[in-house]
Amino acid sequence: MEDLMTGTIKVKVSEILDQKGWTTAEFAKRAGIVYTTALAIRRGNFARIGLDTLYQVCEALGVTPGEIFEMVQEE
Repeated sequence: MEDLMTGTIKVKVSEILDQKGWTTAEFAKRAGIVYTTALAIRRGNFARIGLDTLYQVCEALGVTPGEIFEMVQEE
């Protein structure tokens, strides 16, 4: 039987916001999302994100989804 690789998805929004010098409130305003959603995204504390929200986040940050998420393999 083949071993299944396991891992996690790292959310890099906080790092991007820190590089830009943006607060969570500024991020929320620029992305057009409510503060609590922006905070959850910044903390990586969500199980799902809608495609419309992901689009808004990417547009606000000037990045692609691939720049926000990173697959981290666990051994």
